[in-house]
Amino acid sequence: MTPPRSALPLPRYVRRKPLKGRWGYFFEPPTCARKAGCPVEAEALGPDYRAAVERAETILLPQFDAWWRGTGDQSAPAGPSLDWVFAEYRADRRYTRLDVRTKRQP
Repeated sequence: MTPPRSALPLPRYVRRKPLKGRWGYFFEPPTCARKAGCPVEAEALGPDYRAAVERAETILLPQFDAWWRGTGDQSAPAGPSLDWVFAEYRADRRYTRLDVRTKRQP
């Protein structure tokens, strides 16, 4: 007997697999990360959806993201922000040369 279909959203790298009459949740980092020596290993998160999502989002994904960025600090930004990108574009001469009517006013 397969468990009923579930449409609950899952965090990155968390997979749902059918067990005996219920769902089981597993954290599986991508293969390229495992081959590169990622210290965060695949693990079973259990049959409880809330507990699996909480562990993945609060413990496993921050560790994986810190390793992926190459930093020990989990609060460091992954790259330039969108505000920075827009500020660079607006400072460029191609933007300043545009007609006033084509620029969107905030």
